[in-house]
Amino acid sequence: MAVDVVKWPTCSVDARDEIIRAIGKVPGTSFGITSTEGRFRSELSLSIEWAESRGYHPELPPENPPIPI
Repeated sequence: MAVDVVKWPTCSVDARDEIIRAIGKVPGTSFGITSTEGRFRSELSLSIEWAESRGYHPELPPENPPIPI
């Protein structure tokens, strides 16, 4: 799940912002601001509230991705 990818230690700030922006498009809500240069910066508190309201647990470590057999 994208919520878990954001929590991975290897997820860069830029990747995190892109994932949060994409998640924000699903419910029709923005979780950040876009600068005049067109760069998006996520507002983590808004995305955390959204995730918690849908049963996700941002405070827990990410789940490991499934390993294909």
